[in-house]
Amino acid sequence: MLEQLSNIPKLPSIDSLRKMTPAARREMWVGLAFLSPWLFGFMIFTLIPLIATIIFSFTNLKITDGLENVKFIGLGNYIQYFTDPQIWSSTTGNPGAWLITLKFGLLALPIGIILPTELYDAAKVDGANAIQSFRHHLPDDFTGHFL
Repeated sequence: MLEQLSNIPKLPSIDSLRKMTPAARREMWVGLAFLSPWLFGFMIFTLIPLIATIIFSFTNLKITDGLENVKFIGLGNYIQYFTDPQIWSSTTGNPGAWLITLKFGLLALPIGIILPTELYDAAKVDGANAIQSFRHHLPDDFTGHFL
């Protein structure tokens, strides 16, 4: 397996980019132009919110208070999470949030992924748009109904 990793092409150097022919350079820019909407969407909808969430998790930010009194509190939010009885305990007769998440992960996700895949494979219809659409949407439709 490690032998396969040695065949990975190296990233081009700045010098090799300068030595590109005009046609290769134009092809590179066209490729980057087609890639740019995805990069923009990834940054705006995934990367920036992910970084902001990580930063906010170390502050006392509350959505109702606005951004006026935000202070860095370090691991305080994480300490509160791991010591909060509503998260972990089920002594009041209601399952804790952690147990609900565990139930979802162990029941609904496998049922929502495996069952539609098996139904699709059992249909043995190749290339039918209805079956492919059914396979695509069924995990979303099934998982919510089992909880």
